[in-house]
Amino acid sequence: QQVVDYCRTRILPFAGGVMPGYNRENPSTGGYIDPRGTKQLREQWEAHLSYPWIRWVTLVTWQDYSEGHTIRPSSDWHFTRADVCRWYADELKGVTHPTTPQLYVTAPTHIHQGEKVQAEALVLNGSSSPATVTIDLLNPSGAVVSSASSTVLAGKAGDVTSNDSLSGVSWVRP
Repeated sequence: QQVVDYCRTRILPFAGGVMPGYNRENPSTGGYIDPRGTKQLREQWEAHLSYPWIRWVTLVTWQDYSEGHTIRPSSDWHFTRADVCRWYADELKGVTHPTTPQLYVTAPTHIHQGEKVQAEALVLNGSSSPATVTIDLLNPSGAVVSSASSTVLAGKAGDVTSNDSLSGVSWVRP
């Protein structure tokens, strides 16, 4: 925030960066940033877009596969992060979004002992109507152990994240 304001008041160019997450596999040794599904990436894009005079954004993806912040399609994220970046890049350029709401479900690729279990249902809603999204976590028998829903406004990106206060559950799937 301070760097952006400094550049703006002095009419200096500014190109901030966004990064979807960072993962060194061991939070106790540092370097681990949980991307919270796509929330971290979306919040960084939205922060940049809140300054209408910023005309370009740097995407930080160094060693993207080994460090867990890949943007291009992958077996972990499929097209989710690429589509999120396209959504916000279109906003930056003033390009119209696709009119059909797009749904993406993300879940952790691994969980460290003691971590909260969360899954995210993301909607990129380019339609003219709000969209409601629900996510259920199921146990191995298919019974719902957690459910959450949210409404995503027309023309917006939004998500619902599963309840992370699961206890006594050893395995779930979104």
